[in-house]
Amino acid sequence: MYRQGKYTRKVTPQSKMKRFANRRWVWFKGLSKKQKVLLIAGPILAFLIITPIATYAYYYNDIGNQERLLNRNNTGVVLLDKNGEVLYKTAGARAEKRKIVPLSEISDTTEKALIASEDKDFYKHGGFDPLGIVRALLSNVTAGHITGGGSTITQQLAKNTLLTKQQTILRKYQELVLAMAIEQRYTKDEILDMYLNSVYYGENSFGIEEAAKSYFNKEPSQLTLEESAMLVGVLPAPSAYSPISGDPDLAKERQTTVLTRMVKNGYITEGEKQAALSKEIAYGSGADAITNVAPHFTEMVLKNLYDEYGEEQVTRSGYQVTTTLDLNLQKNANEAVAKNMAYIE
Repeated sequence: MYRQGKYTRKVTPQSKMKRFANRRWVWFKGLSKKQKVLLIAGPILAFLIITPIATYAYYYNDIGNQERLLNRNNTGVVLLDKNGEVLYKTAGARAEKRKIVPLSEISDTTEKALIASEDKDFYKHGGFDPLGIVRALLSNVTAGHITGGGSTITQQLAKNTLLTKQQTILRKYQELVLAMAIEQRYTKDEILDMYLNSVYYGENSFGIEEAAKSYFNKEPSQLTLEESAMLVGVLPAPSAYSPISGDPDLAKERQTTVLTRMVKNGYITEGEKQAALSKEIAYGSGADAITNVAPHFTEMVLKNLYDEYGEEQVTRSGYQVTTTLDLNLQKNANEAVAKNMAYIE
């Protein structure tokens, strides 16, 4: 307790904290070396032991349920009017079941492009790649910010379907634990198949079947080398890298990067790479156009959501968003305009 009078200085919260810290430091210095080690290492060991146990217990049923692991029960976004009526919903919204394309019906070039680009040692590691994590850590330190996490395909599957996008030590550790659990539960081909069928490719497309149709009007088995490289190339940032609605130049750069990695990892030759780069790709229409009663309003709401939370987060998380629009009033307004178009023109 500090006395306070006419000639005494008022004790500020900062001063109290400083005095408390000094007292704790003096106490710490008085401890034996063994006590200091236990005090520092104890919480760290507890974190390392308790976190995997708690994480595995929490996600145990999800890991064993392929449907849940694919995150198909809550993909898409639904917009409601002020009265709760559905104004708009994306494909696959609210528990819509979709066909899971087996690996045997997916082009080999797509599988090879994915492994070469995202996880070249996929068939060798047990869920995570220590060297990849070290390389990513060095890259982040060199860049001065987070440029990547060195995640394997299995880690990405766990992150995309079970965890959040937060860049924290706890979330990263949980990702490693879940990746190892998934590797214990499923074969490599099953993991690769689940990843290709659940990842977001942009253009409102979840999974390889929707992506092949949206981008190229094809079945997954029909994808060519140049198309596979382009499709895998959009994965890090679908909105930016989409050759349809994003930046075509960035899309071409990403395609080149994927093909280069395929050459480096022995999947194709340099000649095949150059041949693929020289071919003109015929693209599909991409995401379906918004054709509801209030398309411009819908586009504005979606843009605000994408800007705030990111396109993949919005389209993956199954958001139901109540808007300020009154659907009945909007329909009446549309009808009134349609009836009087002759006079307006």
